[in-house]
Amino acid sequence: MNRAPHIFAVGNAMVDLIVGVSDQLLLEKGLEKGRMMLVDAEESSKRRGYVSSEIVKLASGGSTGNTAAIIASLGGRATFVGKIGADDLGDFYANDMNALGVSFLQGDFTDVPTANCLAMITPDGERTMSTFLGACQLLHERDIENYSLDDADILFIEGYLLDAPSSRDAAIRAVALAKEQGRQIALTLSDKNCVTRNLNAFYKLAEFTDILIGNDSEMMEFWKAECWADVCIKAEKASFTTVMTRGAQGSTVIADGRTFHAPAHPVERVADLIGAGDAFAGGYLYAHAAGMTPQDRLLLGSRCAAVVVESNGARPHTPLATLLAA
Repeated sequence: MNRAPHIFAVGNAMVDLIVGVSDQLLLEKGLEKGRMMLVDAEESSKRRGYVSSEIVKLASGGSTGNTAAIIASLGGRATFVGKIGADDLGDFYANDMNALGVSFLQGDFTDVPTANCLAMITPDGERTMSTFLGACQLLHERDIENYSLDDADILFIEGYLLDAPSSRDAAIRAVALAKEQGRQIALTLSDKNCVTRNLNAFYKLAEFTDILIGNDSEMMEFWKAECWADVCIKAEKASFTTVMTRGAQGSTVIADGRTFHAPAHPVERVADLIGAGDAFAGGYLYAHAAGMTPQDRLLLGSRCAAVVVESNGARPHTPLATLLAA
């Protein structure tokens, strides 16, 4: 490929509010460690009150935003369509994404507040997230139709879009446009509970998907499998490429009945786990669009994930393009 890989992403535009907390705080507030919970505006405000605003770090986030930032850091072209509110967090999000080299294409503004995710990080790096969907769940079909996928290699759809009727319709419309224009389509499962909530919708989108990405628990839920081996057996019969991560046990690609595996890249120090899966997806999609082998796609995804795990937050502190020369 003579030009930079171009990924056109559609997902939830969300500001991450990142703060370090103790395990004791989670216990006192009755929060289940490691869980992502959807909350309304009132509960979001309540939980943000658990910590001092002075120690909260802001970052343009959301799963797709994280993946797009990784692709841009690798030297690829990343276009991201998302919905933000007409507020300070929305302004921050758009400016921060563009500063990261991502072409952020916002949908029509809304009076609904910009989505945010309070990410509480315990000393072991585990994240407990409280997510207020706000404006992002109002992403509409017309927000997609305003833009063209003409020169994109891959359309990347975030599974969390299926949680709201309007954003679900936007995802379906994006997939239809990509098919009309002959683009490859990648879909992320996002979260095990998201798969449970939207299983039939995932099945319908998977019929048009070229690449399905998820971790082991998400894949077991999607395939209704009892064990990892069962997932692999079912994935071998699928019409799409299945990309699966298993944390320290590495990652796997199953395509056309063939299976490829790569070990996890060594991590010297776990800062936090925010964005690790998103970073893997970014590295993998970049490599896929660049025409790399299945093995090399996994290895680049794993290296991107390792860099993010060693950093605070979902963003690498140095450009990831250096990984391509290593």
